[in-house]
Amino acid sequence: MVKYCPKCGYPNPDEAMYCVRCGTPLATVQPQSQLAPQQQINNPQQAPQYQQTTPKYPQQQYQTPPSSLNSIKPPQQTDYVSFNWFTFDKKNIVPVILTSKELIIKDTSIPLASIISANFRVVSNKSVLRIGLGLFVLAVSAMAITLSIMSGDSLNLRAAIFAILLGTFSVIMGFMRKIALINIIYQGGQLSIYNKSASEAVIFVTCLNKAKMGEFNCTKSL
Repeated sequence: MVKYCPKCGYPNPDEAMYCVRCGTPLATVQPQSQLAPQQQINNPQQAPQYQQTTPKYPQQQYQTPPSSLNSIKPPQQTDYVSFNWFTFDKKNIVPVILTSKELIIKDTSIPLASIISANFRVVSNKSVLRIGLGLFVLAVSAMAITLSIMSGDSLNLRAAIFAILLGTFSVIMGFMRKIALINIIYQGGQLSIYNKSASEAVIFVTCLNKAKMGEFNCTKSL
């Protein structure tokens, strides 16, 4: 004798109180012979309607274990900073790197502990090319003005006057060009190097003086 579930039609033992497939209560279901479903199926009108159901399982709350990556500290970055626009001959740029222990200028390494002082000053850096170009424009413009006056051509005269202003500006800027000269005095010698940017020179000297005192917190904000 078995108890057929009224919901899913699964045959359960006659002593079962709940359907082992879907969990429907079977207290009011009368046990039947195992041949009964077969006989009922032969009659299409009386065939039991089976409903396929998926057993429901209680959902478990899974907690993600803490990632081991959170406990890994990133590697400490090397304390160094590089500077630009340094040159020995005012033409060729050389690399300059300041670390927490030494100053590296091209192929020269100077320990910070040996540095006595570092300072800079702005010196003249005349541009011969700009001055020469300005003088050439002035000479040509002067000739153009003379010819314009002789021919009475006012249009060329205005153009020549404008060219004279440009030539004069070029000459002035050529004489006013400046460059920063950094002097580094250390035990055993002295080193002088130029920087085309005065603001970069200020940051470099400030960082170097702090680094040799043990305060390496250089930040470049140009």
